[in-house]
Amino acid sequence: MAQHFQEQLLDEIPEAVAVVGTGDYQKIVEVIERVERGDRRVTQITQEPSYIADETIPRYRTTSEGVAYLRIAEGCDYRCAFCIIPHLRGNQRSRTIESIVTEAQQLAAQGVQEIILISQITTNYGLDLYGEPKLAELIRALGRVDIPWIRMHYAYPTGLTPIVITAIRETPNILPYLDLPLQHSHPDMLRAMNRPWHGRVNDRVIEQIKEAIPEAVMRTTFIVGFPGEMDEHFQHLLQFVKRHEFDHAGVFTFSREEGTPAYNLPHQIPQEVMEHRRDTLMAAQQPISFRKNQNYVGRVVDVLIEQENPDTGELIGRSPNFSPEVDGLVYVQGEAHLGTITRVKITDADVYDLYGQTVPHE
Repeated sequence: MAQHFQEQLLDEIPEAVAVVGTGDYQKIVEVIERVERGDRRVTQITQEPSYIADETIPRYRTTSEGVAYLRIAEGCDYRCAFCIIPHLRGNQRSRTIESIVTEAQQLAAQGVQEIILISQITTNYGLDLYGEPKLAELIRALGRVDIPWIRMHYAYPTGLTPIVITAIRETPNILPYLDLPLQHSHPDMLRAMNRPWHGRVNDRVIEQIKEAIPEAVMRTTFIVGFPGEMDEHFQHLLQFVKRHEFDHAGVFTFSREEGTPAYNLPHQIPQEVMEHRRDTLMAAQQPISFRKNQNYVGRVVDVLIEQENPDTGELIGRSPNFSPEVDGLVYVQGEAHLGTITRVKITDADVYDLYGQTVPHE
């Protein structure tokens, strides 16, 4: 909001005394000092952000004790028609492999059990820095860090090359969990969205993943109601979801973001049509997710314990199949320490969550 609306925020929120942009948060102490000296209208916003924190910057984690996000790059070089991220965060800028590995080692020393690699386009990691994507090399380097689980978010299909898929398969602590922000399946819609690939790329990459890593867990997100989306486009997407049977899928209605090309496109879709399409797509996904969760009943899986109900003693965690905030949970009976990975026998499952009992150590 600060990067996008800038001084407008100070005009509309009188009690606010400063705004700091996405590329200027390292200057927060300087901003506070200016306010303390009496300045009541501080605007610290770089128009083209270029800063990215590295392993030398102290950080305060707000996640549960067993998990940490690790930003490997910031910004985006793509210009999707619906997205304002490049305007807010600038072009892609990657950290070095050495910097990322050092921070991962620091997190391991703090007892972190799961690291989640994040950026706007994880599969393009290193393109700006090394002249070509270096995700496979980063994966193998992180494989030498003493962290049980390393998960990737935002893996665009164009960057899931055979060498990246092989690196995922051959690196034991890299979870075979792929977050694929596909957004649509129909070539017409992907072209209208200015996505850097067409529908056939999605199909080919998904099949390559299934062949190379049969146990891979795939989650994705879709946008319904993008301007110009006809019923035939939506039906194509509906059949795509049924055919590929993703483990997890999130569906969002198109949101008009001021400052994006899609904001002024003709043939905007009525809200009620968008909501109906969203509900229809989610209804198609739910039995798929239920069936996949049911396959775990009777099996023993690793679970990272993150919460404990103080009244009932019930534990709550996640298996490798579930990423924080976006996927399901595992509700666990038994004893285990927070922030540790424990073995759990799954006894029940529903559309979103698993239920189980800790397995005694032999």
